[in-house]
Amino acid sequence: MKQPRRMERSQASAGDHHGESVPEPYLPDELSLSRYWNAARLPSECRTTDGRALQIVYRGQWSYGYGPDFRGAILCFDGGRAVRGDVEVHVCSSGWVRHGHDSNPAYDKVVLHVVWMHDAEIPSGAPVLELSRYVREEDLEGLAQPGALDESICSVFSSPEQGERALRIVEAAGDRRFEARCVTLEGELSCETPGQVLYVALMECMGYSENKLPFRLLAEALPLETLAHTDAMRVFDRLNAASGLDPATLGERLLQREQWRLGRVRPANHPLRRMLGAAQLIASAERNGGLVRHLVEDGIYLGMDGLLRRLQARPREGDPPCIGADRAVDIACNAVLPLAVALARSTGDTGLETATRNAWLELPRGGTTRVERSMRDHLQAPPRGAKLNKARHQQGLLHLYKRYCAQRLCDLCPLSQMAAGDSE
Repeated sequence: MKQPRRMERSQASAGDHHGESVPEPYLPDELSLSRYWNAARLPSECRTTDGRALQIVYRGQWSYGYGPDFRGAILCFDGGRAVRGDVEVHVCSSGWVRHGHDSNPAYDKVVLHVVWMHDAEIPSGAPVLELSRYVREEDLEGLAQPGALDESICSVFSSPEQGERALRIVEAAGDRRFEARCVTLEGELSCETPGQVLYVALMECMGYSENKLPFRLLAEALPLETLAHTDAMRVFDRLNAASGLDPATLGERLLQREQWRLGRVRPANHPLRRMLGAAQLIASAERNGGLVRHLVEDGIYLGMDGLLRRLQARPREGDPPCIGADRAVDIACNAVLPLAVALARSTGDTGLETATRNAWLELPRGGTTRVERSMRDHLQAPPRGAKLNKARHQQGLLHLYKRYCAQRLCDLCPLSQMAAGDSE
């Protein structure tokens, strides 16, 4: 069994005139431990502190520090049935309570604690893996950042010849992701009115990425029909009261404050500001026949600039919008355009479907995400203005990342297959 190296320092205690060298345990930083877990180099003989053999089926996806460190891990203990959950990394196990995770519901799905030093029992009940039993200091050196993609044959934009074919693959992946969204909303139209389906999809976009679920639950608990025929501030007051975020409206809440993720949320992205933006959009649409009429039946034919202006819903000309330009693109991409295709199919309106498909091809890019930055670096993509400059391309990169890169399924990825074929 490997043992970590010890660091020594000279300490002169009271009454000690010679100054003895006292060994002090080596303690790495938490990011180094996360890099090690992400690299999947754990020795096969590892056991948790209670003696259970550990098998890692899938290490989980790095959360970039938002909540548990790795989400969706798949683990087996003592050869038993696989369990899925989150993995939390700490330097010392006492950090679980010290950082307040024991009282935070965001950490309820933790199935394994990965620590360097097990210095305190963790009340969550999940087993603990003490890395210092198996890992040396030098094993933690030179590892890639969690979430980064390793070097591979996927650097397909390094040559112009491959670049054009790679661009077509990314576009096709974006189209597949868009089509999947259209099919999802088409199914929802069989159960709800078009207005309610669009409203729920719009509210989900307001919650990206951390609060997508509570925004959907809020829209389902407070349907669009209950918000009709009123002004923006009244709509906001209803949403605010139902959300559970305002202690003054406890009697009207339909959700709990604990269901929302508020840590590290910038003021512009706070759920209450997003609710105000949704309220302004809903009220604006009501003055023009409702959400579907305002954004789909009329909005699609305005061109992208006109539709995005409607989505930003400024109360008065010159006022700053609560829905920014990047959020408007997200709503168009994930709510308005897919709903328009779904509605066109259900009504046989081929003209609307054609117009929406054309709008999809022209939809500008939204804000850059961590996934996109990582993928651009990994593919050696050209600067933003040259290629991959539409929402279609962003969605394609996201599809490829989730389907192949995050799970390291390089042998199945069309980009890898293309590059491998050219290198043979």
